[in-house]
Amino acid sequence: MVDLVASAPARSGAAPRTPLMWLGLVAAALLSTALSWFTADRLAQVVRVEADEKASSDPYAFEQLNAELIRVNSRDAGARYAALGGVTGLVFAVLGLALGRKPVAGMIGVVTGVVIGAAVGWATVQKLYPSLYEMERDPAAVQIHLIILGHWAMWGGAGLAAGLGYAWGAGRFKALPWTILGGVFGVGSVGLLYELIIPMIFPTLPDVSHALPEEFIARLIIWIAVPLGAAIGIGAALSLGNGSPPKPPSLAMGSDPVSPNPSA
Repeated sequence: MVDLVASAPARSGAAPRTPLMWLGLVAAALLSTALSWFTADRLAQVVRVEADEKASSDPYAFEQLNAELIRVNSRDAGARYAALGGVTGLVFAVLGLALGRKPVAGMIGVVTGVVIGAAVGWATVQKLYPSLYEMERDPAAVQIHLIILGHWAMWGGAGLAAGLGYAWGAGRFKALPWTILGGVFGVGSVGLLYELIIPMIFPTLPDVSHALPEEFIARLIIWIAVPLGAAIGIGAALSLGNGSPPKPPSLAMGSDPVSPNPSA
């Protein structure tokens, strides 16, 4: 006799394939936008450094001036992307904790999401900022494929942190590869759409303003689109499958464990 418990709803920690999951993901994305916007300004003020007066005052020291501008601006941009990645990882991990209700895994997910998101956001900016700065200074040097890769690298930290934090926070370790890929590809897809659509809507916006968030409009769009893209990617990944197929029905005690006839 088939145990009726097998047909009961999934236990805590299973993938919440319901509108509640999507509602939570979208809410987490919007909350990430608001909190990371506030945090980015505060963190940028903490790490801000002043340009060297000697290099800034010499109008003919172009190399020194550019080096100083890169040093100063990369810290500002790095702080902002560290805030975006860290806060997004935090919020999505808290969402996973609320849905999975596994305190230990949830706290580990929170810490991991914050650290990974902030570290990737900061490191990618420090690595890519000089090249992007040169593209901004010289429009002839703009290479669209490098800008798209910049999307995936600099924005992807938030998607990685969101996917990692969400699954780990919920204690669903088998779903980690799916949620991470979903978060990263969701953000990457948003980056491609940004590159195709935004130049038509705002033709005067600098080509690399998405990577150097100095323009208010560009920064606002990024801060909304990146967490939302991560949420859509994670939700789609969980809806398509998370690597943990449903368990087969168990057999009640006292029943025949082997049934040669499937119709029996």
